[in-house]
Amino acid sequence: MFPRPTDSVTIGNWLTGSTAPRASSSKQTRTGCRFPPSSFQVPPDPEKGRSLERPFLIFGLSARPFHRRETMTREPLASLRVIELGSGVSAAYATKLLADLGADVIKVEPPGGDPLRSYGTFPDDPRDPTVGCLFRYLNTNKRSIVLDLTRPEAAATFLRLASGADLIIENLGPDGLERLGLSFERLREANPAIALIRISDFGQDGPLSRIPATDCTVQAAGAWISKHFSAGREPVQVGGSISDYGCAAHAAAAALTAWRTARQSGRAVIVDVSKQECLLSTLPQPALYYETLQQLGMGLPEDRVFPVPGVVPCKDGMVGINVLTAQHHADFCNLVGRPEYIPRQLELNAGGATLEQFYRDIEPWLMERTAEEIVEMCQAFRIPAIPVGNGRNLPEMAQFKARSFYVKDIEGRFVQPGFPYRLEKTPPTLRRPAPAPGEHNPALDADPWQAPKQRPRVGAPSQDPGTPPLPFKGLRVLDLGTFWAGPYVACYLGAQGADVIKIESIQRPDGFRYSAAYPQLGKTWYEQGGPWQGTNLNKRDLTLNLDSPEGKRIFERLVPTADTLIENFAPRVIENFGFGPSRLRELNPRLIIMRLPGFGLEGPWRDYVGWGMSFEQGSGMAWLTGKPDELPLNPGGFSDPLVAMHALVALEAALEHRERTGEAQIIEIAQLEVGACITAEQVIAYSVSGRLQMRTGNRSERMAPQGVYKCADGGWVALSVRNDAEWERMAQALGSPAWAADPRFSTFPGRKQHHDELDRRISEWALTLPSKEAVNRLREGGIPAAKILTAPEMYDDPHLKAREFYQYLPHALLGRKRYPRFPMRQSPGLRGAHRFGAPTLGQHNREILMGELGLSEAEITELERKEVIGTVPKGLR
Repeated sequence: MFPRPTDSVTIGNWLTGSTAPRASSSKQTRTGCRFPPSSFQVPPDPEKGRSLERPFLIFGLSARPFHRRETMTREPLASLRVIELGSGVSAAYATKLLADLGADVIKVEPPGGDPLRSYGTFPDDPRDPTVGCLFRYLNTNKRSIVLDLTRPEAAATFLRLASGADLIIENLGPDGLERLGLSFERLREANPAIALIRISDFGQDGPLSRIPATDCTVQAAGAWISKHFSAGREPVQVGGSISDYGCAAHAAAAALTAWRTARQSGRAVIVDVSKQECLLSTLPQPALYYETLQQLGMGLPEDRVFPVPGVVPCKDGMVGINVLTAQHHADFCNLVGRPEYIPRQLELNAGGATLEQFYRDIEPWLMERTAEEIVEMCQAFRIPAIPVGNGRNLPEMAQFKARSFYVKDIEGRFVQPGFPYRLEKTPPTLRRPAPAPGEHNPALDADPWQAPKQRPRVGAPSQDPGTPPLPFKGLRVLDLGTFWAGPYVACYLGAQGADVIKIESIQRPDGFRYSAAYPQLGKTWYEQGGPWQGTNLNKRDLTLNLDSPEGKRIFERLVPTADTLIENFAPRVIENFGFGPSRLRELNPRLIIMRLPGFGLEGPWRDYVGWGMSFEQGSGMAWLTGKPDELPLNPGGFSDPLVAMHALVALEAALEHRERTGEAQIIEIAQLEVGACITAEQVIAYSVSGRLQMRTGNRSERMAPQGVYKCADGGWVALSVRNDAEWERMAQALGSPAWAADPRFSTFPGRKQHHDELDRRISEWALTLPSKEAVNRLREGGIPAAKILTAPEMYDDPHLKAREFYQYLPHALLGRKRYPRFPMRQSPGLRGAHRFGAPTLGQHNREILMGELGLSEAEITELERKEVIGTVPKGLR
């Protein structure tokens, strides 16, 4: 039994009424989780403040009520038609983000279905009850068509399907479509305004584009394999499928931009999304940081432990205590009764015996208290602390429970995250369960598309037809964001043509200005931090003290000129300025307000302080990173750009809705909840099996050997052996040593069982060769391998240079600097390029206040005298 295509479930908006399910017309069975269904509690009705008295029964389960799709007139992407082609996580999650916002997604599968249907979290269990569950999570709200695209008649059917589509999102790799006779040129002939999104490991061109690869080797090439701020250990990969989810979020944001471009221009658009470049784009400008250190005559910092104490065990689990500043350190030492360590913070960061003794000294205090108690005490001192989440405890965390974030899947089979964002007027919805393979093949006999044929047009910006399209030209953005997540959203919009006004004050400049910047750089050192520059390209900068009456009056004149406002302050800050949502709407009813609080606008953690590492710890991202017999490691604090890409999807959908209806809305993106969405498998797996997904270090549950090995020159090489044939070639690459012929290693189970011995043997081999030579030998044998990319090598990496990943841009004070492009290369378009460099503090005060708002020179002088505006942070003059 499954619901009709017109049925819908809405999370967060419980409606009364029910519809009777009907039997599927498909004779094929649906891939499912191998356990009996069970009932679950209907969430409270938010209007009545209590649970619904009579739960609705769907498939014999207590479930959320359905209502018909035709009553859901507020799905912002209801007119979008999408084809998904591929397998695994990246294409499926990209299209899931669109489908949940109303897009009509048709998943084209090969005979036998997407291999993800048979995927389980625990491959060592022959009766793994999680088989099929991840597929179900990623493929709700979609339809399925099975086509054998190796046959000409099936390819012709696909082209007919594409002729009515808006988007195609695929991850078949370079030449994948071409081998099927479905090149971009053929797709463009079938549909002159199609937008094609191509996801691959290293992009569609360049020296590495066609090499064999695994997630581990792409992570190495994308600088995600590291020591994770933990001294004295070997580099380790980021656990789980976070890299694929992050790549998917980039692809989804790019897809909506490409759709917009195609409608404006009437021309087909192609977007090249490189997973390696997506990973590099989440890093805080390490190449620029290295340049800064060279300028100061400094080398890269030695191994250090950061933060201290970081992830530690406690009475009922683990807790992340993220001491960032000297004040945090002093407060924590006093809190645990160890004031003697207050003057020894740098010594602790260096690791070694002092740090080990510190951990022993604070252990009794930690083990007497629960994670919740420790977090509450630390947060009272504004120390970013949070329980470490995993598949078992995430749904029970107070913040997630208060916000009803974790829910049963649409069929009531397992627990899953809700949505990564909340749109006030057009919330994402669950409308149908994942389809059976080919369930909708009968629709091919007629028009298979359910989305309206008359899709809304987007007005084309006025620009020279010979110039690259700027799909957001004419859009004005007020960027009140700080640090990374919010400003990165605005940076992307600015690159695509929007007029972005970055608003700071000399009293409180964006704190990111001081990251990786040093006073030794001179009196303008606060302008020279690489992370701030890379996040604030494509913007103008206005200083404005919103605590002052004059600043408020100027801001009140700016708000009516804007299309969207972005802020990621703590929840009360914008209200304390006097510009909460109600006031902003009075000033501009068409303003889309995007808010990115760390933990959400309500809930018991609402006012907690947090940053990237906190969200990684609290969402389960840290839980899977590290070795199984050691404490979890922080992946790297790169959750902010992943949050930003999800936020862009929500914002672009809200713009679609406003352009169709004239209605604006508030968008809330709780950064912790985005992290929880991309660690969904942990909670899903535990809810059906009672078994925790655990850390595996650099190993894989499905490949052996896989690891990271130190070479003669000090570099590290990552490699994976995916099957027995590759092992034979691996042995040849190693020089065919006698030990490699041991029959214990001839099969995957044997290699997995004896992985320790293989690691020792491969380590001995790697230490005899420079890292580049080791990689070349492995790649010549067709073995996935990559050197771990480091900051000094990034600008000169041959593949990145061939793809022109780094772009020179001018800076008013620093001259030409190199910045990474966005990893989504749209053609026609700027191919991920930025339009101009980062501004200096208050650089555009006169341009905006005099040139646009009409203030006089005398008024500007008076505002400067009163420190309403300025160009130097207060206290640094």
